Amino acid sequence: FLALYRSTGEVRWLLQASKLGYFLERNFKAPKAGILTATDNGTPVKPIRQLDENIQAARFMNLLGHYTGKENHKNFAKHIMRYLVDRSVALSRITEEGILLCDYEFTHNPIHMTVRGDEKENDTQILRRIALENAPWYARIEFLDLAKKNAYNPDVKYPKLSKPAAFICTDSRCSFAIYTAKEFQETLNRFK
Repeated sequence: FLALYRSTGEVRWLLQASKLGYFLERNFKAPKAGILTATDNGTPVKPIRQLDENIQAARFMNLLGHYTGKENHKNFAKHIMRYLVDRSVALSRITEEGILLCDYEFTHNPIHMTVRGDEKENDTQILRRIALENAPWYARIEFLDLAKKNAYNPDVKYPKLSKPAAFICTDSRCSFAIYTAKEFQETLNRFK
């Protein structure tokens, strides 16, 4: 659902991703840390915590927290991460790079790209295509139609503009409005 929101900009997909996050927490949250592979249904085999599922869930919940701005998503991601950083888990597979990816993503905000403009305008569509083609997985991409309400997570205030523009934000600052495809591409290339 998060990938659908990222590629379409339709808030309904972000809402579905958020519902999924709540479902995971409600049904699979392990008591002290991490998530379980199943729910306890009374069978003799008890659910366990599985490394790969916890890595995927931690990365999803962390990025979901950035997209939505909801502290409960971020806190659930931290709960999962507590399992992954346990010494016995972290050293269980010497070749498991997923824990390192989680660590990086937990200690860095994703690059945040926003395209504002009338979604029917050609310039808006070009800026949007550039954002999608150049974004790494760990990125927050948003498309804000000037005719519709503001961002779902209004943590960044954008100026009111009369023409399509793109913005790139990092941990500490946002770019000025970028109006041309060439300038947007050149700016994004500096982040690679």
